[in-house]
Amino acid sequence: MSKSRKVETLSGFERLTVEKRPRLPPETRTALVRRGNEFLNAGQVEDAKRIFLTIGYTDGLIRIGNHHYKRSEHIEAFRMYWQAGARREIDTMAGRFADVLRQWIAEDNTND
Repeated sequence: MSKSRKVETLSGFERLTVEKRPRLPPETRTALVRRGNEFLNAGQVEDAKRIFLTIGYTDGLIRIGNHHYKRSEHIEAFRMYWQAGARREIDTMAGRFADVLRQWIAEDNTND
């Protein structure tokens, strides 16, 4: 599934925007949430992720983020938390990323 994209030009700069998700009837959204949950429970994480991203189901995206985090796939976990707008998880991971960068810089400075 691909999102439709639009290019806007303003004063020589181009900005790529993603169209907002279409509004789904509640029955359709509920059916998709259930289907995504079935996929997730069956271990078909990528299929569940596609559905949850498409409909913007934040709880499902957080659970997928947790799945990636447990597998030490921190960048993908962060991406799922970001998509879900999970402020607490985003802030926690951003702090940890900053700690890693500080450590790398300190190690680089001691090797010089």
